[in-house]
Amino acid sequence: MPGDRFLEIAREPARLRLRDGCLVVEREGRPEVVVATFDLSAVVLAHPRCSISQPAMHALMEAGVPLLVCDDALMPSGL
Repeated sequence: MPGDRFLEIAREPARLRLRDGCLVVEREGRPEVVVATFDLSAVVLAHPRCSISQPAMHALMEAGVPLLVCDDALMPSGL
């Protein structure tokens, strides 16, 4: 059952990866953000320079967390 936190990456590039069962968000020049996958209700990747590792995607899918990917016009292109 997904949690109640919503994660949107839209303003700046970010790299998402998995560490110890948690989603780690890395942004240049900023501290990393760590969120347990079961705390998330959805993840939206809207910035064109986002990347996500396959283990992170797998963990989100196993936790039932929707992953929405947007195109260059910030319109949803895949779920």
